[in-house]
Amino acid sequence: MEDKIIVAVCGKPELYDSTNYFYRDKYRKDLAWRRTDGQAFSSGDAAPVVGVPEADSSPNAGQQIFELGPG
Repeated sequence: MEDKIIVAVCGKPELYDSTNYFYRDKYRKDLAWRRTDGQAFSSGDAAPVVGVPEADSSPNAGQQIFELGPG
């Protein structure tokens, strides 16, 4: 089972390669983890109970809003 997880994660550099363009994209990483879970446990193995953080789906997720004062 561990081999399947390793192989599945190796195909998704956004999960481990900090130089990857999508490494800091929470939505993309969440999607990659979900696909990794589907690849590693598609043969009927029981998936471990591990929480994958949900991506914030609000329109301003991950954006900082700054208000400009006078001047």
